[in-house]
Amino acid sequence: GDEHLILMIAHNLGLPHAVTGDFQRASECFRILTGPENTRVGPEEGAAYLNLARIETVRGEYAKAATLLGDAREIAQKLRLRALAGDVLEAEGTLLRETGDLDGARERYARAAAQFTELGLLDVVESLAEEESILAARRGDHGEAERVASRIALRRRTAGDREGLAWALLALGEIRVRGREPAQAVEPLREAASLFADLGRAYQQCSTQAWLALASHMVKNTKGAAAAADEALRLSGQFDYKATIQRIAAMDADFRHWLGSLPAAPAYLKEPPAPEPATVLPGPLASEGSDLTVLLFGPAEVYRDVERKIPARAWRVRRALEIFCYLAAARDRRASKEKIVDALWGETRLSIIEKNFHPTISFLRRALNHGHNVPKNFILYERGAYLLNPAYRYSIDVARFESDLRQARRHVAGGDRAAALKCYETALALYRGPFLEEEYGEWTEVPRAHYERLYIAALGEAGRLLVEAGDREAGVALLRKRLDHDPLDEEASAALMTALGRIGNRARVEKEFDRLSKGIEAEMSGEPMPETRRAYEKALALAAEAPRADSRKPAAPKVPRTRPGDLQ
Repeated sequence: GDEHLILMIAHNLGLPHAVTGDFQRASECFRILTGPENTRVGPEEGAAYLNLARIETVRGEYAKAATLLGDAREIAQKLRLRALAGDVLEAEGTLLRETGDLDGARERYARAAAQFTELGLLDVVESLAEEESILAARRGDHGEAERVASRIALRRRTAGDREGLAWALLALGEIRVRGREPAQAVEPLREAASLFADLGRAYQQCSTQAWLALASHMVKNTKGAAAAADEALRLSGQFDYKATIQRIAAMDADFRHWLGSLPAAPAYLKEPPAPEPATVLPGPLASEGSDLTVLLFGPAEVYRDVERKIPARAWRVRRALEIFCYLAAARDRRASKEKIVDALWGETRLSIIEKNFHPTISFLRRALNHGHNVPKNFILYERGAYLLNPAYRYSIDVARFESDLRQARRHVAGGDRAAALKCYETALALYRGPFLEEEYGEWTEVPRAHYERLYIAALGEAGRLLVEAGDREAGVALLRKRLDHDPLDEEASAALMTALGRIGNRARVEKEFDRLSKGIEAEMSGEPMPETRRAYEKALALAAEAPRADSRKPAAPKVPRTRPGDLQ
């Protein structure tokens, strides 16, 4: 109604600010439609999320941009907004390009071009070609990049399209700088800067002047470089284009050092450049991303965005979370109503179940979207069963744990010890505790025991492999950890004694056998099996031989890992 119309008008006030480069004021306006007070999800909201994502990409806030694009994509899909879907694909391509995923960027651009062509938006296809030309230069195909950008620039000059020409010239200048042809980049960049200044496009003017400063610096034109740099830094200081300046300065270490020496240089250019952290994009834009993360080891956790986890208070109806965990733990991520009722309601009266079942499902759907204006329909009902919507991607720790463990065993069978240890390390890190350790329903007992058996087995397998690889202390630590779960496991104790023997620690071998013997006597009035005693005697022999063996042979190379204790 009228309230939404007011919000739309307020949002639209941000468009001229975005065009002129005042991204701060533009963002304030765009957020009016994405804030919690606006519960509507329509085309205008989709455009708002897209606009905010583009701004965050320019600012270098790539994770935020990815999250916003996810919301814009969801709206486009739900409302079948094909033009918006194409815009989102283009924006995703640019985001992936800027974060170094050039193959992903090419795939998104191709899909966007196909979408725009099908819709007859040929002018948009040409604008997209500019972005593709820059991508080609980033991939090292400078000849193709030059041909595309030059063709677009000529066509727009002929048509009298001054703004389009400025964009094409900026792309052409960047391509030539990246292709180590700075002398040929100066003139198109100088013309583009003049056009953008006349048009009042501050961001594009800043970016163009920064590229012009770099090109001029590369051809030893100090006066021209200083003039362009001063203008770029002035605009950057006025509108906070720090990320763009840093991005272009990072192209050439000598150029960055020179920029930092200028009187107008900000503090971040005067300091040594910090190592760039790896960019991890959330959601489907990540190479292994997901729409929903599910942690079932230890206390249950479910969230769409790691920065906005679902708080405990959102699960006021605890059974809603239990239903979700039951579905997530199922092999095919689905279960009939009857199975859910049997597992979670037990002997409860049928009338109470019928009264509460569907409201609980509704509450579950709301909880999964807690804190998000754009809901995703994660829970479907079809053919008599509830299931996780296969249209979305899920990161479920128990599934990843089993997958990593299977992969580790395949690597062991194939003789690739380093790859196996990496998979074991990843799998063990996922195990935060017993399966749903805060849930006490009978249905949790079987999967809890299953995953604990796998975890204990993985500790032993990884421990023995580490010992064989030469990282014996780390291997011993894992074998000890395995015994913590079952102190009277003779197989695990034998493996530990063998490992201790290999590192020459006779005292610890004897101490372990003594511990095991006393435990078996106290618990079962017996003694270790003959196989365990033979393992003990072999471990003693290994301990006695260890110094001589070490002197004859070099130690096995350590398997590279982030930290020695990462597998613990």
